[in-house]
Amino acid sequence: MRRADPWFVRLIFGFTGPRKKILGVVFAGEVVAAGDYVHAYQVGDRVYGMSDNFMGCHAEYVLVTDHTPMGLIPDTMTFNDAAALPFGGTTALHFLKGLDLQDKKVFINGVSGSVGLCFLQIAKARGATVVGVTSTRNVNLIKEFGAGSVIDYTKTDIFTLDEEFDVVIDCVNKIPVPTIERLVKKDGHIILLSGLIKEMIQSRSLKKAKVIIGTAKVVSDQMTEISRMYTSGSLRPVIQKVFPLSDIQDAYKLVDNGQKVGNIVLSIGQ
Repeated sequence: MRRADPWFVRLIFGFTGPRKKILGVVFAGEVVAAGDYVHAYQVGDRVYGMSDNFMGCHAEYVLVTDHTPMGLIPDTMTFNDAAALPFGGTTALHFLKGLDLQDKKVFINGVSGSVGLCFLQIAKARGATVVGVTSTRNVNLIKEFGAGSVIDYTKTDIFTLDEEFDVVIDCVNKIPVPTIERLVKKDGHIILLSGLIKEMIQSRSLKKAKVIIGTAKVVSDQMTEISRMYTSGSLRPVIQKVFPLSDIQDAYKLVDNGQKVGNIVLSIGQ
């Protein structure tokens, strides 16, 4: 969105720059005021969620409505954890909705990012065995989070794998669609999280498996599920670093280098 890359982002978010100057899609904080017709929340509640207009959360105050996907923060959850979980958690819950994962084999490329780690934990909690693809430095972390096995892409060429999986998830759009088709079992599922126009066109010709592609729909019920899983210990975030808002440029640089592990959090009050 900041770079307008790919170009058609300009059609949605602004031609010369983002129409909404305050970026940020996830918030975690305390209710400081509520309208007369608000009954689900009250001043002092700790809440978290995602902006329903897809912007505006890198700020000290955020205005939400009854359409905003949000929920109460559990007592055991910190504000940092509450800010780190919604994006990856809602994405994974959306794309895994309706899939029977019990005793299934799930392949996740880009497993060490915020979304990949949530896919890993939710799939495992639903009875799947997960194979994750990451770099050498993250192998132990992915094992710690419950992967059945981990492929180090710096040592193993995933394009030559001959194993098949019930569900193949590409979080980073690094595997060509024809290769993904070889990795999935017949009548399995392929989830393309970062697929663009090219991948959408290629996926239409696939007959072997069902392709799930597009944008995740975020709803408040997902926050309830994230809270439940966090409280039970089956879902937790990895926070690589917490930045004060004044260092937001450094935070974005760390994200942009492509080596981020888990989440980067902005602490507004620091």
